[in-house]
Amino acid sequence: MSPIIYVRTARPSANALDILPTIKLTDFFTQSTENDAVVFDMTKANISKEEFDALEIRDEESKKFYHDLTNMTPQEDSQLIEQLSEIATKAKK
Repeated sequence: MSPIIYVRTARPSANALDILPTIKLTDFFTQSTENDAVVFDMTKANISKEEFDALEIRDEESKKFYHDLTNMTPQEDSQLIEQLSEIATKAKK
């Protein structure tokens, strides 16, 4: 699995990728050959409505995912919360 890391800059820069420091992925992500698992880390962030509205989804797969996510039924939403709670409980053990 290849993580995607987003970097937000204060101003547009044509050479931003050339001047940004290299990120050592092992400082943020771990991978084990002994255990096949997918791990999610969730962080609560305060994003203003203006920042959220400025986000642009470009690829069709992400657009479909966002559409499905924002159109979840209350039952589907409840199932997702239950699953996340179960995952969080297991992670604490």
